[in-house]
Amino acid sequence: MKADKMTHPTLERHGEQWRHKKRIPADVLPHFGGVKTLTFSTKTPDAREARAECLRWLADLSAQFQGLRRVAEGGTAVPVRPGLTPQELGEVLAEEVARFKAEKLAADASAAGRRLLAEGGALSAEYRLSVIGIDRDSARLAVQGAFPGVLDEFEALALRRMAGVGVPLEKSSSEATDAALAFAEACLEVAEVVKQRAAGGFDSTPNPQPRPALAAPEPVATDAAPLLSVVKAAFVQQHDPKAPVTKKYEAVLPLFIEFMGDVPVSQLRQKPVTEFFDMIQRLPPRWLDKRRQTGKTVQELAAMDWPERMAEKTFDDTYKMALRSFFKYARVTFGDDGWPIHLTTEGIKYRGTEEEGKNRQRPMRPEELRRLFEGPEAVAFAADPSQASAYWLPLLGLYTGARINELCQLNPQCDIRDDDPQASGVWFLDITEEGEAAEGVDKSVKNKTSKRRVPVHSVLVGLGFVDYVKRLKDAGEALLFPMWAPVKGRAAGGAERWFRLHLQTLGLRDETRGARLVGFHAFRSTFMARAEELNEPRADAISGHSREGESAVKRGYRGETPLRVKVEILERITFDVAPPRPGP
Repeated sequence: MKADKMTHPTLERHGEQWRHKKRIPADVLPHFGGVKTLTFSTKTPDAREARAECLRWLADLSAQFQGLRRVAEGGTAVPVRPGLTPQELGEVLAEEVARFKAEKLAADASAAGRRLLAEGGALSAEYRLSVIGIDRDSARLAVQGAFPGVLDEFEALALRRMAGVGVPLEKSSSEATDAALAFAEACLEVAEVVKQRAAGGFDSTPNPQPRPALAAPEPVATDAAPLLSVVKAAFVQQHDPKAPVTKKYEAVLPLFIEFMGDVPVSQLRQKPVTEFFDMIQRLPPRWLDKRRQTGKTVQELAAMDWPERMAEKTFDDTYKMALRSFFKYARVTFGDDGWPIHLTTEGIKYRGTEEEGKNRQRPMRPEELRRLFEGPEAVAFAADPSQASAYWLPLLGLYTGARINELCQLNPQCDIRDDDPQASGVWFLDITEEGEAAEGVDKSVKNKTSKRRVPVHSVLVGLGFVDYVKRLKDAGEALLFPMWAPVKGRAAGGAERWFRLHLQTLGLRDETRGARLVGFHAFRSTFMARAEELNEPRADAISGHSREGESAVKRGYRGETPLRVKVEILERITFDVAPPRPGP
């Protein structure tokens, strides 16, 4: 049987802590639900302690890999059990969580016994938990939902454990999140028992139960029609995984399968489809967060009384759009295999009361711009090189009208250049999903119009932006704003949270319905409003907006506006602010 090398782990700095990345071996890769690399984050700034934590994690991980290989050598790889109902999935999860708790408590009893025999004396609960790899503080934060990133390590644990019993879960899916919370809660329960043991208490610890031998499952389908999950997988594979629309499909379709059940598609009917749409429009904004926090099902959330519910634009542009495209594909591709060709989203209406545009962000007023760019905070950012990201990010937002993720994903090594053949010497931002990305960043653009070259405004050049980029390039940085780490593939995850808090700290946050000032998107409104004041109708070539009423065909004939023309457009758009110049 192939063994995993236990090498000296390479640790990399991650904030004040350390982390280590482990590539999943190819022979067990199919059991991890699409995950290719696992990341372990330590909870200590001390490198020696971090390495010890990492070695314990690697040992546990190696044992998981070997367990999967033993099953494979018994005749087959771990068979995937398709078509589990939500209840069946919950039963499997409960069994595996119970097995995990029993294993950890048995390991604690064994390790504590050996240490007592060798050295004598009582062992603290903290030490005993560190020996068996339980982080009580992280588990508590994950269960409370205070820091979403903390849940990632428990999701990785859940993916490994569930794959080992033939139930691979999709990373970041609702099922994976539910499983992650279950394992985080299990860690808290283990920590409580260990605490009682350390204080001299007794408990009745069940022996760890072996995982069941996984035989090939009986087919779920009772006819020749494919399962709904099979059709969904085929549909998603037709799309670029980095495209924003694919992310919408991956958010909506698993929920649809959860509601309908992973049944043979020949059993689908129109009435439950209509009921699905009736249900989702009763959900609150950010319902996924509320689901994680409360542990309630989607149906239970929809039945609750919420002050706000899903907006019509979200209903139409995300949920209805996703299923309309899915049904169209399935009719053509699987119509001969049992897909009901009558299934449709036609006639399904939004019946909610949330008004359109209530969350729209307004342009910033002149006095607000001066507070933001000339206040003492801006002066402090300019004077401190370690705060350079906080200095430049808002300025680029103001003078480009670009989306925050478009700016944050820019790589100084290749995305900011002056080599346009039609405008030699003009520095520009190359906003595209192509090109080398920083580690942890999945580059993307919203649509075809968003892919563009944006000149660097002369105001930014005068403040030293090009010099800033050159310093980053010389330092080997792959992020334009290295102050903020990417979050789940999104370069702007940390930056947008910082800017929302920054607006609030400055006293600029405005919650007025339909005229809010709450985040970075306000710069797009500010940029376009200023262009309109100056009677510059071509500003969409800079901001990446689609021109109102222009068809895709006409847009294709028109092509991208030349960079030299964009310079002319951009230089007309100025603002009455005088930001402090940063130091060298």
